[in-house]
Formats: sequence, C-alpha cells, structure tokens
Amino acid sequence: MIYYNKAPDPTVGYDLVVRLDRIVERDEDLFQMFWDQGVLPDYFGWNVDALLDSIFLWKTKLNRKNILVDFVVNIATPSRTNKALYQCLRRQIEIWRNEDGVFDVYFRSDPDGDVRKKVENSGRVATQAEWGDRMSGRSKKA
Repeated sequence: MIYYNKAPDPTVGYDLVVRLDRIVERDEDLFQMFWDQGVLPDYFGWNVDALLDSIFLWKTKLNRKNILVDFVVNIATPSRTNKALYQCLRRQIEIWRNEDGVFDVYFRSDPDGDVRKKVENSGRVATQAEWGDRMSGRSKKA
C-alpha cells in the first residue's frame, strides 16, 4: 500500500522501517542512505536494479515480513532519482502482493511530519541504536 501524506495503517506491526529523512537528488545519495541503515548486502551494485533486488532480500535475508519505507519527497516536483525510487518501490509492492507479509511505502513532503514520530514511538520498529549496532564496522564499498 502507498500512503501519500497520511498515516500508514496503525494496526500493522512493522518489524522493519527504512527511513529516507531528506529529499535526495542523486542516485548515489539515495543508495548511501539505504546503505547507512544496513539494509543492503555487502555486494550491492550501486544501481537501481540492484536496489530492487536488495529490497526483496529484506524478507529472505533479514527475515522481515512487515516493512515500511518512510520516504520524504517533493511530491510536486520529484527528481529523477525520486521517480526511479518510486518505480522501484511500486514494483516491490506488486511483488509482495503474492508474499506473506506487508510492504508499505509512506511518501511525505514534511521531513518532520508527525506520522514519523508516531511510527518511532510505537515500539514496534528498530531503534536508531539497534541500527547503529548493526552498522558498526560497515562503510561504503569503493
């Protein structure tokens, strides 16, 4: 399900929330934001096709079934990178329809929107400290 500036379903207990908390204009910045959250494999190819493949691995490799991608975008004039990510996430929603689990995407125009705070305070998602523990020792591949 895609949510535009409205709260995702509060009854879903997301066990993975991936946040892109600022508008990105370049593919490299987008990939780095995913990388920094520890949701890309070490062999990630740093392109949109590799991102599409990697997102599906969240279920099989990370054993996550209920996923929310919380994404800040200038909805009125999205960049080429934002459009590519949107298409990638729409494809994932289609793929996950036949899977056991939930793949939701929340597009919002306000980086500090209150829905983000609701999700963070729900107690059902990984904390920043947990991400930090996971990320220790990881750096962008050259």
